[in-house]
Amino acid sequence: MSEKQGKNSLSRREFMRAAGATAAGVVASSMIGGKALAAAGGAPASGRVIGANDCINLGMIGIGGMGSGHLKMIKDMAQEQNVAIVAVCDLWEKRKKQAQEAVGLPDSAAFTDYRKLLQNKDIDLCVISTAGTRRLP
Repeated sequence: MSEKQGKNSLSRREFMRAAGATAAGVVASSMIGGKALAAAGGAPASGRVIGANDCINLGMIGIGGMGSGHLKMIKDMAQEQNVAIVAVCDLWEKRKKQAQEAVGLPDSAAFTDYRKLLQNKDIDLCVISTAGTRRLP
């Protein structure tokens, strides 16, 4: 790598920080107006309007390595940040059960198929923590 490339390139940490800030901005801007624009047609997407005092309901897909860390972190800050984990999903039954018990969810809120989790209309935000080889375009 040339010296010029080294100065202008981002480290992984800087990239993740920038991507996280961008994602947070997109989510926040979609919540402010109460409607988000669908990427394909630009038509308003339906969804519930989240007020300043409403709890944000999270669904978590992938509870292995990073996902279990995210689960613990979100669970620990849930009260002060006004968020709640309302559903979990993992392909491995053992991890799914561990996450379900850690958060205290009923069987109806723990899945092995992410599509069933995404059908839950009460979920406002979904955290996806799967390995890169497990993500679909």
